[in-house]
Formats: sequence, C-alpha cells, structure tokens
Amino acid sequence: MKICLDTNFIWGWFENAIKAYRKNHEEYETGQFDSTRKMEFLVETKYELFTTNVAKAEVFRKLYSEKTVDVHLCRRIWEDFVTRFSIVVLDVDEIEFNEVAEMCLMAKLGKGSIPNLIQLQFAKKQTLYFATGDGAIKEDFINYYEKIYTYIRLRQIYDDEKTQRQA
Repeated sequence: MKICLDTNFIWGWFENAIKAYRKNHEEYETGQFDSTRKMEFLVETKYELFTTNVAKAEVFRKLYSEKTVDVHLCRRIWEDFVTRFSIVVLDVDEIEFNEVAEMCLMAKLGKGSIPNLIQLQFAKKQTLYFATGDGAIKEDFINYYEKIYTYIRLRQIYDDEKTQRQA
C-alpha cells in the first residue's frame, strides 16, 4: 500500500520532536518521545510512505513561526523525519485550483484547509492512499476520494491483514 501522509497526520511528531529536542537532546536523538510510536507502526507495516512538499512547507511554517525554531533546526528535524521513517517527499507541481475551489463547496472548512485539499487532490491524482489526522477531511471528502484513512483505520487494516497472514 502506498500512503501519502498529510500535514495533520505528521504534525504531532514534529511538535513532540521539538519539545524533546529542547528538553533533552538524547531523548530526541534516540527517537524516544511521544508520536514516534504512530510513525514506527507505519514503518512496521512495510507500506510505502510519502508526503509532499506542501506538507514540508506547512511544517516549516509552523516550526519557524509558531514554535520559533531556527532555520537550521527546522531543516534538520525535517531531514531526520524523512530519513528515520523512509518517507519519500513528492513535489506537488501542478494544482487544479478550479477543482480545489469546488472542493471548498463540499464542506464547511476552517482556515488553513486549502493545503489539505491540495494534498488530497494530489494523492487522488497519484492514486495514493491519503492518511490524514483530520477526521473531518475523511468524513467530508469520502465521496471525492474513497482512499482517505485516519490512523485508526490504517491500524485496523494492518491488524486485519496480519490476522489473515497468520490464519
């Protein structure tokens, strides 16, 4: 299974990574902090993991502007993330904004939703499963693209596959 991780899905890892880094470098370096288990589960599944340059831009904005992380540490934490979890970063180089505009009419969306819609549109075009941390995206856009999953759903799929392999 090829899965595109949206910003909402991965942001918790970055938030906890910067907390760990500021508190205890060793905790950060060993990866023993909250949110790592969710990502490690995905690595265990042997699913192919992807994210986008849109997610990268959002993570950089949040780290730099909201968490006041310096430029070099922003880049380092991003590289640590993609390396640690063998994530391929794909370039969203074409956006169909008219389609995104129509998507905005499918649900009541909050500020900051456009990057999520762009990533969802990209995952659909690439026929990747789309993993989101935003349950509303899954609920509101399941008719747009049926391959939208939350962590809980991915966990269920993996557990079902594991059970079938053991049977």
